[in-house]
Amino acid sequence: MIPNFQKQMADQGRQVTVQYVGTGADDEDVKTQLALDLRTGADPDVFTPDGPWVGEFAQAGFLKPLDEVVGSEVNDWDGWSQIPKPVAGIVEFEGKRYGIPVGTDGRVLFFNKRLFAKAGLPADWQPKSWDEVLQAGRQHPGPAVGPTTCSARRSTSSCCASSSSACPGSCSRRPGSTGPATCSCSARSPCP
Repeated sequence: MIPNFQKQMADQGRQVTVQYVGTGADDEDVKTQLALDLRTGADPDVFTPDGPWVGEFAQAGFLKPLDEVVGSEVNDWDGWSQIPKPVAGIVEFEGKRYGIPVGTDGRVLFFNKRLFAKAGLPADWQPKSWDEVLQAGRQHPGPAVGPTTCSARRSTSSCCASSSSACPGSCSRRPGSTGPATCSCSARSPCP
């Protein structure tokens, strides 16, 4: 892909150098490095941030809306009609577009309807917040049944607080991290 792009540019009289830089690091390390690079001007011309980073980077002044960078004609691009609105929304913040999404992933929460019924919870449960998820977990009548993982994208969570003492299982939050915390619990050490 890179050689084809460089050839296309050369055919148009533009000499460009494209270098793919993979990191092999986890998201929080990549985000930290990218934020440092953006702050110091050592940033790449093109990058693919995780969706939640768009608002953070825009507020920090690291990103400009697309129409400020390439002109208002970007809003009339016919490609927008091929991108579902929820996917396009991943790169929007406060009503402005900051990029073109290249895809998305799904975050899914599965639950056992039989156990929910036992806890008196509705079969058509549709939580609207992490607090509702945690509240439903606390209504379970007994210890956790098998391994359970809770990933929280807040600096403090009822599942994994800033210290691992809130998690009776094992908590993988790095000290001082604001990224996802993972608390793995089992029947021997149920989640709070």
